[in-house]
Order: sequence, then C-alpha cells, then structure tokens
Amino acid sequence: MVEYGTIPSGDLIVTDFTMDGVNHLGILKLNYKEEYTHFVENSESGVSARIIKHKGIFPPTSKQVDEGLIINMETKDVALLDATKSKYLSLLYDLEPKMSVKETIKAIEKVAAKVIDEHFDNPLNAMTELKTNISESISRTSSIPVQEIMEQTFGDDIEVFESCMEHMEEMGIKESKIEVVDSKISNKFSSQKLKTDTGIELKFPTHLFKDPDFIEIVNEPDGTISIVLKHISQIINK
Repeated sequence: MVEYGTIPSGDLIVTDFTMDGVNHLGILKLNYKEEYTHFVENSESGVSARIIKHKGIFPPTSKQVDEGLIINMETKDVALLDATKSKYLSLLYDLEPKMSVKETIKAIEKVAAKVIDEHFDNPLNAMTELKTNISESISRTSSIPVQEIMEQTFGDDIEVFESCMEHMEEMGIKESKIEVVDSKISNKFSSQKLKTDTGIELKFPTHLFKDPDFIEIVNEPDGTISIVLKHISQIINK
C-alpha cells in the first residue's frame, strides 16, 4: 500500500463457489465508489429520507469487479482480474498477468517490427505483408493463428521465423490463436497508413498493397522510394 499509493480503498471478499461443476476460490476486492445514495433517519417525528453523497459505495452488481483472483481448485489455474491503473496484483501474488487481445496484437507487431528491421532491407514490404496476412486471417476466421501468420510472412527464411517466435516467447506471447471479436481491431487491419519523411500520408485498403495494378513501391537507384498509385479515375479533396 505504501509502495503503490494509487491503490483504491475497498472491502475484500473471500468466497468459495461452484462454476461449471468445479470448485473455485474467489478473492475479490470491491473498490469504493463516490456516489449518491439514500440516507434514512428514524426519529420521534417519523422517518425522513434524503440523498447524500457517500465515498464508500460498493460498485453496482452489473459491473465487473475491478480487482481479484479466481482460482480453479482442481487445476490450480488462476484467473487474474485487474482493471485498475495500479496493476499491482500480479506483483502481490507473484503472477504473470495475461495480456488482453489488444495488448497481445500490439506485442506481436512490436516483435515483428524488431525482427524485420534486423533482417530486411525493405522493412516496408515485410511489415505490410504481415499486416495483410493478419487482415486476411481475421476476415476469414475472426482469429489470428500466430504461428501460421508468422510462417506465411517469414516462412521462406527459417532463421527469421525462429527469431520471431523466440522474441514472442520472451515477450510472454503464448497464445497459439487469438480470437478477434472487437470490430475496432479488425477495422485497424483492413486499412493501412503510411507516412513519409516528407510529411505525406497515405491510407489505403490492405488488400490493395499486394496488387501491383493499383500500388507499386519502386526502389530508386539513389536509395529513395517512390510510391506509384495506378488506375485512379477520380481524386476527392477531403
């Protein structure tokens, strides 16, 4: 509590319960919320009620518990609930926090970017290839099969592929397949944005990058890059 000064006040509930026929132990922290509530007084003149603002209101039951652990008593698997800014529970209980889908995808992109920078002369093509493969997989299966995507992108070079998988293991990425149900994530990969050092920004549908009839990346003799956009019948100023 001293080290992590932003830990919110609350009450702790330790409970055993059955879920899907399996015994579980729950250690749940109900953080106080500052909300309005009723205050009822009994006096000789009768009962009076008024609305007051209280600092110790329990979170509504319709909302998820902000902090806690759920332990499967048969397998001893631990599910960590931590929706706070402090993120101290994993350290307190010596647990490795599970990354969210968004965090996992971001970590995969970070690993891929590092490997691409180390092994590719043209990182733009390789990174766009990766995002294209992810986009196509989400479109087909609403999921990202991690190893399969990496094989598609780097499979021609075993050294690069193995380096990528090793880096992901170091980052704590253990999922073999990531289920994508958030439309924001799928929309993110449906298009790509490029920004040049000259300040020009381009946004285009991911699937068009592989089609040289629409977009062509040209490596010029002087070391610069040219982007050729083809078959444009109309340009709209936005």
